[in-house]
This record gives sequence, C-alpha cells and structure tokens, in this order.
Amino acid sequence: MRSPCEIAGALLRSGTTVGVADALIAATAIVHDRVLVTGNLDHYQRTLPFGLRLENRR
Repeated sequence: MRSPCEIAGALLRSGTTVGVADALIAATAIVHDRVLVTGNLDHYQRTLPFGLRLENRR
C-alpha cells in the first residue's frame, strides 16, 4: 500500500496544481479508499487519475 505522502508527492511531481495540503487530503482519501466530500469539485477533479472518488457536498 502506498502512503499518503507518496501519493501526494506523485500528485505534486505530475504538475497537478492542488497545493501541498490538498494533495495530502486527496492522497489520504485514496489510501484509505474513502470518498472525499467537498464543495470544490473543480479543484479536486485534477486528482481523479490517481483514484480519488469525489462527492459534492452542495
């Protein structure tokens, strides 16, 4: 299993512009196979190729 830090690093190295904190949030959701509930779907759409599942809170 990859750690959240490994996935966040891959996100940042890929040029995915989500910021360090958001990369860690997304990576943690991916590693623990959770859905990330957010009001900012556009921002996190960039992380979908890494396996993030999103749900709109609005």
